[in-house]
Amino acid sequence: EKKQQAKRRISSSIDNGSPSSSLPTTPNTMRMIEHMIASGGAPQANTAHRVLYHCEQTLEGHADDVVALAATSGRLFSCSQDSKILVWDLKYFQYQTTLHGHTRGILALTVKDDKYLISASSDNSMRVWNVETLECILVIKGFVGCVFALMCRGPFLFAGCQDTTLKVLNLEDLVDKASSTSPETNVGPSIVDINARPLTAPACGVAGTCSTTAVPASVPVPAAPVQSGVGGGMADNSPKVDTSLVTILRGHFGYIYTLVAVDKWIFSGSGDGTIKVWDSESLECKHTLTGHQGSVFTLAIDQNCLYSGSQDRTVKIWDTETFLVMRTLTGHKDDVTALALSPIFIISASADETIKVWDKEACTLLQTIEAHSMVIDLFTRANTFFTASADNTLRIWECQTEYDKPEHRALVEPGTLFNMNNILKAFVSIQSVSSDPSKREECWRAARFLRALLKNIGFTSTKMVQGAQGTNPIVLGRLGDDPQKCTITLYAHYDVVAAPYSEHNTGGWNCPPFTLTGKDGYLYGRGVTDNKGPIVALLFAIKELLDESVQAKKSSQGGGSGGTGGGTPVPQFVLSPSVDRRSGMNRSRDSTAATVLGELPVNVIVIIEGEEENGSGGFAKAAQQNIDWLGNTDVLLVSNTSWTGERHPCLTYGLRGVVQASIEISGPNKPLHSGIHGGFIREPMMDMVSVLGKLIGPGGRVQIPGFYDSVALHTEEEMALYNELSGTFDLSKFKARLGLRESHQGALWTESPKELYMRCWREPSLTVHEITGQERPSNTVIPHKVVCKVSMRIVPNQTPSEVFDRFSKYVLSEFEALQSEKLDHSRPGPHTPHLAHIAELEEEDNNSNSNNNNNINNSSNSKERDCGSSCHTCAETDEKTGNNIKVTCGYVGDWWLADPTSRIYRAAAHAVRNVWGVKPHYVREGGTIPITRYLSELLDAEAIHLPLGQSSDGAHLPNERIRLENLMKGKEVFKQFLCEVGKSFRPRSRTNSINRPQSDVTTPPTTPHTQQQHAQQPQQPQPTTPTEVPRIVVHPQPDRN
Repeated sequence: EKKQQAKRRISSSIDNGSPSSSLPTTPNTMRMIEHMIASGGAPQANTAHRVLYHCEQTLEGHADDVVALAATSGRLFSCSQDSKILVWDLKYFQYQTTLHGHTRGILALTVKDDKYLISASSDNSMRVWNVETLECILVIKGFVGCVFALMCRGPFLFAGCQDTTLKVLNLEDLVDKASSTSPETNVGPSIVDINARPLTAPACGVAGTCSTTAVPASVPVPAAPVQSGVGGGMADNSPKVDTSLVTILRGHFGYIYTLVAVDKWIFSGSGDGTIKVWDSESLECKHTLTGHQGSVFTLAIDQNCLYSGSQDRTVKIWDTETFLVMRTLTGHKDDVTALALSPIFIISASADETIKVWDKEACTLLQTIEAHSMVIDLFTRANTFFTASADNTLRIWECQTEYDKPEHRALVEPGTLFNMNNILKAFVSIQSVSSDPSKREECWRAARFLRALLKNIGFTSTKMVQGAQGTNPIVLGRLGDDPQKCTITLYAHYDVVAAPYSEHNTGGWNCPPFTLTGKDGYLYGRGVTDNKGPIVALLFAIKELLDESVQAKKSSQGGGSGGTGGGTPVPQFVLSPSVDRRSGMNRSRDSTAATVLGELPVNVIVIIEGEEENGSGGFAKAAQQNIDWLGNTDVLLVSNTSWTGERHPCLTYGLRGVVQASIEISGPNKPLHSGIHGGFIREPMMDMVSVLGKLIGPGGRVQIPGFYDSVALHTEEEMALYNELSGTFDLSKFKARLGLRESHQGALWTESPKELYMRCWREPSLTVHEITGQERPSNTVIPHKVVCKVSMRIVPNQTPSEVFDRFSKYVLSEFEALQSEKLDHSRPGPHTPHLAHIAELEEEDNNSNSNNNNNINNSSNSKERDCGSSCHTCAETDEKTGNNIKVTCGYVGDWWLADPTSRIYRAAAHAVRNVWGVKPHYVREGGTIPITRYLSELLDAEAIHLPLGQSSDGAHLPNERIRLENLMKGKEVFKQFLCEVGKSFRPRSRTNSINRPQSDVTTPPTTPHTQQQHAQQPQQPQPTTPTEVPRIVVHPQPDRN
């Protein structure tokens, strides 16, 4: 009792925000702090109800209630009233296939020896499936009513039936006889009819008196259902297996709902409210346990106790030696429908749609989970439990924190708190939206979180720097400084794009964007694929390599995997009592960072910025200021792209660049009325549409003269890569991802896979993004000024300055040609108003708006305007209509291209092949990540993009996601890549230790580059040299993909 009071006092001090220094530094306190951090730093009102389990994944696919679950070492099986068995990958929770064969709802599942899956259905049959091939090998029919419970023990299968009997079959004999059937005559699964002939002896072949009864021959045998799908077909001429291996045990007076066994005892729970205890050798009923006031729906057992859940809303705990009730747990408000046990917890589910977690030793309630629907079945595995629910779903619940009792720490798998999913969950919950000033503190919190994470992994040096005042910090970390090892710099970003979400407007999200949500093997949340998921995978790859290094040292020193003799303890990923509540992580200084005795095959530097989604403000300056920290980098590793499809891993070796520009055409100094002024004035909007119509020609080709002149010619090796990709291209799926129907003809400029890839990756393009006129659009107003946003994707060997120069000259020339057209007044239309009336209206408008001048000069004696030193040209044309044009260069990012045959890419391909089992596709992307080329040139290092996510991940979109399999295998790819690079590295000589950036790389202009033309002054001569446009402009207009 005193210990419990002490726990409550400690918990209360945490809940009330007391300084951590006031807490005793005991292991229990440490785990409480870890738990508080795991729950996002939110104080918990009561230790008895703090979060222990959280929903890790929700699996959907059934069309009716999910009734039962079973699992092998690698697969999870679920069955439903929809007569189907769904098969899931147990590691990544991905749907695999559906088993067909039963004709009615399936009520029970069990697995024998990881070899066979047995299913029982309300079609009065059971089926035996091979868990490797997923083929149905045996059908057992002839049951009277449904089978509600299945259990395997030794060679025998026990079935609890609706007819109140417990049936025992020798499953191994049945399977052996089915397997020995001649393959030539076997056109489907073998069929066993338990009514084939009456039994004359106990089927078990064991000594003693058995309560056996022959199955009556008069029981009607249902027609054999037709098998389809994975299990194969079944016909009436399927071979019959002559068997009499059935024993029937009687004793219950109600349906048998549940079966468990331990040592020599078999326990059956029934609708008659009793639990029968059967001797597994003699098959005699030795005891009848009474005490429940309703049906017994569920049983669970360990070596010492039997647990029973009943219709009377209680859970009873029975001693398995005396068969007496030890405790009764109350708290559920409806039938207890399912029970399961972990090493330290009792987990009970009820028709009241809750799940309760109890302390197995103290029998106290620890947690109540709202399950959203009635849980019909559940089972546990290690620190995880699985539930089957009446809402047609399965859910996987993971233990989030170690339990408080020191003696139970060994029973919980190590790393329970600090696994990838939990760290990613905490990371995603930080709303680090760089474009939103109100989220600035969240961005700083994300940076502090990352820095603490680096320290706890074992990075020897960490710091946070700022490139410009008011920008989010950049997190730097370094681990290792061996000149004989390769130095890899990992670039990433922790900031995300906005994800508006509220109760009344979800913004298209199916779940809260900053709450990591698992569904069907995917993790959903803002930033989970761009770029927080890859960051966590990279850091955990490093952590695991360190841990494996320490374990190897222990083994070589004779310490073995257990104990401490002669070995170095594996670094534990834990927190000190000094916890920063803002970041939720350790706030100790570098000098107290965890000392890790393990070592990596490479030196690692990380540079993680917080402004990538907002133009990378201050990044270039910060990189230059910390050039000594980043020095001697050999390889730049980035994981900020995605696969081109869903199934095949890729390596990205090229990115297009981008030149963003705007065109502004202005005319009158105020908006006009389309009814009063329309028809005789040259409208800026019509001029804009006419100019834009000249940009793209037949086949989608850009019409700017010389636009394609500098594009690098393709090579035979490059074309071979496109040919390889074309073989796996699916046009229908490609159209579906674009939102196009199969019937959409002509929506694509080409439907050739090779040409599609080339036009997206290695050819330049031009896109018109938006045209804006009035601030408040109206269908009766002529805008006096129109602005259009345009971007051009550039490729090797184009330069941004050359492309913008050609674009601006072409736009100006087309505008000039348009303005030279003469206005014909000779033949007014039938509805043209009197010119005198128009003059009166214009004079009235001018008098009422004499002070509304926007500085657009329309007089014939106007002078040349001063557009600033960064303008490409400031020229005016002869007076024609009074409309003016201005072309401005905005955000610019250069292209990047690597050699896919280089040593680094060979190492990455080897890692991908080892983990995924296939050779990666070598791809380029149409998007732009200008930091890649900038850092590669700054650090004089070869760059590689190693993508994790699939093409459907939806970065920047609602319901952004990453597949759990990609995240876990991505971590393994990173591990193997670091090892491969470390093995093949040879120190290189550098002409300059650091390639200092050119001035145009890092010095953005203070104002955009502009070409401007006015309609009333003589045109000024054009310069003969192209405009100098910076390769990377740190400007708040982000671009990615």
